[in-house]
Amino acid sequence: MATCRVSVEIKSRWWVPVYIKTLTLFCLMMRCEPDYRKVAEFIVKHGISQKLKYKPVKR
Repeated sequence: MATCRVSVEIKSRWWVPVYIKTLTLFCLMMRCEPDYRKVAEFIVKHGISQKLKYKPVKR
């Protein structure tokens, strides 16, 4: 039976922390709550990259 090592690399874009801090600032200034579902969908779609890596294990 062949075995392999699997790893997942997840990276966030440089602008994600800036976006969250700016959104927080505007929400505090306007005294409102963001639509958390839309914010999460936007960050997942545009702000996070995923890469799957696998290598065969030598015996």
